[in-house]
Formats: sequence, structure tokens, C-alpha cells
Amino acid sequence: MALEISFKGKHVLVTGAGNGIGLALCEKLWSGGAHVVALDKCDQSLDKLVAKCPGVVPVCVDLLDWEGTRLALNEVLNEPLHGLVNNAGIGGAATFMKTTPAILDPVIGLNVKAIVNVSQVVVGQAIAAGRGCNIVNVSSLASRFPTRASCPYNLSKAGVDMLTKSMAFELGRHKIRVNSVNPNIVMTALAEEWMRAGDGAVLKGKLVGRTPLGRVGAVSEVVDTILFLLSDSAPMIHGQSVFVDGGFSAA
Repeated sequence: MALEISFKGKHVLVTGAGNGIGLALCEKLWSGGAHVVALDKCDQSLDKLVAKCPGVVPVCVDLLDWEGTRLALNEVLNEPLHGLVNNAGIGGAATFMKTTPAILDPVIGLNVKAIVNVSQVVVGQAIAAGRGCNIVNVSSLASRFPTRASCPYNLSKAGVDMLTKSMAFELGRHKIRVNSVNPNIVMTALAEEWMRAGDGAVLKGKLVGRTPLGRVGAVSEVVDTILFLLSDSAPMIHGQSVFVDGGFSAA
């Protein structure tokens, strides 16, 4: 019997909605009848999304701007959300000894602090209305298996996993579920370009060699996992980091 997941009539906010996983997620939510609020820094990406998915509400804001983000969200969130996906994030390529505030601050700011900020707005509205909400934070395999010369990124994603658990521990009594999705490298357009050359091709070979399923993941596979956790079909999955990695973490 097929599992039926419906988002018809549900209100969902997705950050980092202009490309990759966020873009594909918005398109799938919209096609499933959800009311989608799409947040991204790049308004051109949002314009393309709205043109393809009429009715999606775009929010163009820099998530590193704490107060600006709150103002932008409070302008468009007219009622409590059913779901939130904290997908926005950036990499941080530096060894430990070469990690500087200039490198570390924006990575922690976007990958961790922005989740706190956006989630506080969404959760505050949900609690005030007495309504539950499902939250999914997009983390990474690197939260548990650090990649070389990516100390800031590894640190930030480990922070996302602990933040997910902390949120789950505190918010469960309000019927607010919180989980993270932790993919391996996913074949976005950017990843495909990177993997075709030099270090990227070498790293891909090492990852595939250690992965029991023998390949890297597709964007659709991560999106489908997010949708499951975001849906009402996973009512007892709470405070978990779900690794979408082809068995890498089990090898």
C-alpha cells in the first residue's frame, strides 16, 4: 500500500529557496497544493521560482541580517505555519589553523544562527496560536564525519544537529516536531560542476568507494525525505538526524 502524503492547504516556509534542494522542495510543495513562502537572498532566483510556480510568496532577505529577517517574516506570515524547512546554508573551506573570524562568522551566522532566528519567529506564532508545527533543518553528513579542510562547515553542521535536538527537547510539549536531514554530497548543478574537476573528482571517487550503495545522492531523494519528515505521516519521529547517505555512516 502506497504511503499518501498531502500538503494541500498547508502553509510552509522554505529558506534557501532559490536553487538546489530548496528550489526543488518549493516546486514539489507547490505542485502538491501547499501555500509556499520562499526565502532567499537572490531576488532573481525567486523571480524564476514565482514565474514557474504562481502563488509562491517570495521573501528576499539576507539571513545574516537578524532584525531585517524578522521584519521581513512578520510582514508575510499572516498566520501560523504548518511547516518550516531551514535549508539555507553555505560552505566554509578552511583548515583549523587557517580558520579566521572572517571565514567562520558568516558560516555560523547562516548555517546556525539563522535557523535560531527564523525558527523563533515561526515557533512563536505557532505557540501563540496553540497549533503544532513540523520543522526540518538541513544538516550534512559532515556533522558527524568531518571533511578535510572544511573546519568551519563541519563545526556549523554539528551545531545544526545539536540545535535540532535542543529544539526538539524544548518544543515537543507544544506539539512542534523538529528533525534534521543529513545528506552526503548531493548532485546539484553546482556539485556536478565541482565534481568534474580536480579535487572534486577525487573526493567523489573516495565517497562512492566507501558508500555501500555505490553512488552519491540525487536532489529528489533528499527532497522526498524532507517531505516525509515534514508531513503528518511521521508523527513520532522527533529530535532525529536522518542520514541520507547511501549507508556511508554505517560503513
